[in-house]
Amino acid sequence: MGNSGKAVNGLVRLSVGLFLLYGASVNAAPIGIFDGNSKLTGINGVEVSGYGLWDVSFNEIWQGDVHSTDFAQLASTALHDIFSPGGFLSGTVYDTEPTTKTLGCLASGGDHCDLFTTVNADNANATIPFVSGYFWRNFVGPWASREGPETATLYMGGRISPDTTSVGSWTHASWNNRQYNNSSDAPAPATAWLLVCALSILAGNKWRSGRDSNPRPPA
Repeated sequence: MGNSGKAVNGLVRLSVGLFLLYGASVNAAPIGIFDGNSKLTGINGVEVSGYGLWDVSFNEIWQGDVHSTDFAQLASTALHDIFSPGGFLSGTVYDTEPTTKTLGCLASGGDHCDLFTTVNADNANATIPFVSGYFWRNFVGPWASREGPETATLYMGGRISPDTTSVGSWTHASWNNRQYNNSSDAPAPATAWLLVCALSILAGNKWRSGRDSNPRPPA
């Protein structure tokens, strides 16, 4: 096999390898993150439709990240699916006892836990900033008869304080993109895969261009 054939095969192997890596990352199961008291402090590897894999942490204090309305709704839907029947945490103690097992939510908050994803921030009265977003609500206890056992229901939220330590059922969901390592909404792995393909093609074209400009001498 000539050098050109080896180069093409190398590019093919590289592209296939990167494709498999992206596929594995997209299909990997989420991983729950817990503190020393066995409380759920976040979930790594949440697949947000159209936006790729994200890590989410649960906090009593707003972390300052702001997202588009589209992302907030889709991210909350992803959490909804994780806690819904058949989801990653469905039927676990973190689903059936959310107020005592999720960071930021307390038993005094009732029988549900609200996770808010921020879509904007303002200063409503010049002293107290508010944030708004979407959240999932996990109904148990007396609420379960209205919504069905162990179901998570998606709501559109209003404004809440950046400090929810005094509100038993509220906590902030802070999202971090795994590929870009920041809180801005970023393209999904499929977009990155297209970029990989484009770079491979450009590399192949550059190699062929160099070969054509420096042809081999006759045998």
